[in-house]
Amino acid sequence: MKKIAAIAAALCLLAGCLSGCGSTEIRSYSKEGDASARDMSSVYKAYDPKTVVLTVNGDKITWQEYFYWLNSMVLSLDQENKTQIEDWTAASGKEEGKSYAQYAAEQIKQAILQYHVVNAKAAEMKITLTDADQESLKSTLQTNITNYCGSSGTEDQFNTYLGTLYMTRDYYDYINRVMLLYYDIFDSVMGANGEKCSDDETMIFAQDNKYITADHILFSTEDSSGTALSDDEIAQKKADAQKVADELQGITDQTARLKRFKELKAKYTEDTGATSYPDGYCFTKGQVVDEFQTAADALSEYEVSDPVKSDYGYHVILRLPNTPENIVSVGSDGTTRTLRYYAAVDRFNTLVGTWIEAADVQWQGDFAKLDIAALLKK
Repeated sequence: MKKIAAIAAALCLLAGCLSGCGSTEIRSYSKEGDASARDMSSVYKAYDPKTVVLTVNGDKITWQEYFYWLNSMVLSLDQENKTQIEDWTAASGKEEGKSYAQYAAEQIKQAILQYHVVNAKAAEMKITLTDADQESLKSTLQTNITNYCGSSGTEDQFNTYLGTLYMTRDYYDYINRVMLLYYDIFDSVMGANGEKCSDDETMIFAQDNKYITADHILFSTEDSSGTALSDDEIAQKKADAQKVADELQGITDQTARLKRFKELKAKYTEDTGATSYPDGYCFTKGQVVDEFQTAADALSEYEVSDPVKSDYGYHVILRLPNTPENIVSVGSDGTTRTLRYYAAVDRFNTLVGTWIEAADVQWQGDFAKLDIAALLKK
């Protein structure tokens, strides 16, 4: 399964993410968090569903489409706030100087632009859905029907459910088609695995985003059930870790040190991720525990740390050089994503951003001055 940054991932339909398995699940806001879903029906009735709110490169965006995103954004912010937001003119804390209403308006606009711009770009590039894409759409639909209408649910029941989200079936189909086109454009521009991103571009991305690579030998201080070992056992783990660190630090030749590290890792490590990441972890800040991050940052390439204590146990860390093919993530289906792939995603998202910035957006009537805060008081 392809996995790249989702279009409008913070909103209602999720296409997937860089480090995990993709999902097309529709958020059921009434089941999340502490905020109960607010009644948006009176707001929806403010305009005729067919009223054109704006155009994007000539595409007409109706109130029906705009309101779907408005409803999604409002409910999402309510859930994040853990209670219904009463004052939409208050500072959102999401972007400096922007109220909740201003932030919501910008996110809605960006979501609409992303879908329409990507759809137009696919047409321009003559990219159409593949047979595999068509099968994916069928599978997604059936999964959603089962998730929200039960194993015996029907398409009619699902269409009714979509209506509760102020989404038409046509727009549901449109969003899912465009998400697949987004992936297909990525494959065309960057290669399915990011192979069209050069070594130099990848390494610049790694430097700019402070990626580093390190391997480790973990001496766990917990048993297989997660229960802490006895004090005596923990002391022995620390001693074993120190013995291994001392041996590796005593080897001055880099090739010999790396060879011996791999031998000792195979013998001692209790890291459950070692199979998926046989050559170490490539990561940036916030992706590993702080103790590991700090220790790895302080090492030079091929340098070995003293034992580093974390909640997982004692780590003997070996700093390694970054290379484009270092594995950054492994999906639940076993798909590996490399540093090159992440760099390609970054480049592609920047490219999509330029398409969005170049879009011709024309607001209709008074919608350019639409006051979401006032609207939500209805």
